[in-house]
Amino acid sequence: MQDPETGALARQVGEMPQRKEITLTGRTPRWRLQTQLLALLLAFGVIPLAGVIIGGYTVTRRAMISQADSALQELGRRQAGYLQTELRRERLLLRTITGPLATTAGRLQPGEIAQVLESSLPDDGVFDGLRLIGSRGNIVADVALRSTAPHWPDRAPVFAWASRPRHVVLHQDSGRTVAYILAAPVQMDGETLWLEGHVRADDFARLFDMPVHFMGGAEFGIFGPGGETVVVSHAHATDALKHLTEGPLPDSLHLARATIGGIPSLTFTAPLPEVGWILGAALPLDLVLTPVQQLRNAAILAGLILILVIVFAAQWAARLVTTPLRELSSAAARFGESGIYPAVEHPGVAETAALVASFRRMATSLAQSHEQIQTLHAQEMERAQQLATVGELASGVAHEVRNPLTGVLGALEVAMRRLPPQDTALPMLSEAQAQLRRIEVTTTRLLEYARPPDMRQMLVDVQGLVDRAVRVVETKARKADVTLQVRPSFTW
Repeated sequence: MQDPETGALARQVGEMPQRKEITLTGRTPRWRLQTQLLALLLAFGVIPLAGVIIGGYTVTRRAMISQADSALQELGRRQAGYLQTELRRERLLLRTITGPLATTAGRLQPGEIAQVLESSLPDDGVFDGLRLIGSRGNIVADVALRSTAPHWPDRAPVFAWASRPRHVVLHQDSGRTVAYILAAPVQMDGETLWLEGHVRADDFARLFDMPVHFMGGAEFGIFGPGGETVVVSHAHATDALKHLTEGPLPDSLHLARATIGGIPSLTFTAPLPEVGWILGAALPLDLVLTPVQQLRNAAILAGLILILVIVFAAQWAARLVTTPLRELSSAAARFGESGIYPAVEHPGVAETAALVASFRRMATSLAQSHEQIQTLHAQEMERAQQLATVGELASGVAHEVRNPLTGVLGALEVAMRRLPPQDTALPMLSEAQAQLRRIEVTTTRLLEYARPPDMRQMLVDVQGLVDRAVRVVETKARKADVTLQVRPSFTW
């Protein structure tokens, strides 16, 4: 029999929450939180920035090249117009000089003609020399308007002005252009003479208003119809620009891309049809793209700085989360081993602080439950020890009672066999024997309860066991209007 106190304790222990093994399934994360946070920040920060830099650089580069094309085209058009205007002015000036000669040449001697020519122009004029060529190529008059003598060709007829509609030629010496010469016809005594004006190469840049480097480093040059160099903005620009004159003379201003001296450049060529010359220029793309390249470099530097900021921010943000998580993990491990956990010193952000607080509440609750379980376990063990002691005493008492009881039963049996059947004491002895056997059965059961039974296998008639169970409950089932049906689910 179990007393009420023991039964209540057993129920209390049985109602306590049992320990369960929880298995977390799913993929094991391969990246740490810090790495994942850094990757996300880089993805959402650097990739859009890189797209903006690349897209902005591409669009700005195209816009600046387009603007440079427009500026170069406008510059070439204006410079070509200025050059042609200057050459027309020089021609007009030469024709102005021929006027007095045509009216007075028949009454003047060659020396007087030279005086007229010398007095026609100031010292700072366009021409540094004038001469009058006869129809047979003879030099009628020759004057130098400056201290430096003009570089006239050795033979005047070499020009054959009547066959040259443009009336302008380049004079070269040892492959170098030293001057260009303009000519205007003069009618004197029914004979056509030619007045030549000499413009030396040293005055080209001044007359054509050509800077040494225009448009921030572009090379500029004027070339004759045969590729002869008239004038260039810089000495090294001759070889760089000379290939622009190859091929036929362009009909109008032409823009192109070309590699000048190994440098990608924007180029233009513009014809000067009145003299048969070509105006050419090349603008290196690096000069055009210098601002956008500086902007690109600044953007790249800003991107690198942003990456460093993101890395440090990711480190800092990750530590706000990972540091309390590591401390929490260590505390949980210590708590699982010893039931005591250290305090988490870095609560981190609000979410991790809430997690730490939840862990503390859980640990406190588990500690209290563990303490209660230990108390109940100690009480149960003490009660079990008491019950074990009682069981041992009961077993000893039963054993001590059983031994003399066996002797008494044996004596009664012998006495009952010796008495005659008609003896009046025989019924009393029979009743005493029955009571003694009852005591023997009780002591035997007590000993069997105190001694754990031996487990053994045995064959059981399942069908008979079920039939007996049905017979036991059949009467109650019938009263409750319940129909019992037995359906074997197996066959022997």
